[in-house]
Amino acid sequence: MNKTRIEWCDYDRGWIEAMIDAEGWLSLIKEKRPHFKAGCTYKPTLGISNNNLNILDKAKFLLGAPRAYSRNGNGVSMVAINSGRLRIVLPLLKLIAKEKQRILLLEALDILSIHRGRGDARNDKEIGRLEGIYREMRNLNAGTGGKRKCNEHA
Repeated sequence: MNKTRIEWCDYDRGWIEAMIDAEGWLSLIKEKRPHFKAGCTYKPTLGISNNNLNILDKAKFLLGAPRAYSRNGNGVSMVAINSGRLRIVLPLLKLIAKEKQRILLLEALDILSIHRGRGDARNDKEIGRLEGIYREMRNLNAGTGGKRKCNEHA
């Protein structure tokens, strides 16, 4: 898998889009960082959860995910990608159920790319917009199965 670009056939593109819409999430994670101007950092993330490792192997390959799986307490595994890979993957996708989240995450990535992906905005306008995107995504993701996928970490 090329690290800087992706060439999916139509079948693979449709498969990964369906997996993200059905089994995945797009989130803007907010973590406290007192030394940043905003007092926090924002981390764009895309993940797919499933307990079938064959499905996750294919998703990992198609997304070019750098890490193996992580497992939660319920025995469900996931594969995830962060900012650098998201900048390559997100523009290629066309989602149905999570298209609003995809567009919001692209906007957050644009804001964060100004600062080399460090996750910290440098002015009040950027901070305000990232916080707005964070809240919009929390609201959108709250409607997916009643669970919030975008958690604030201490």
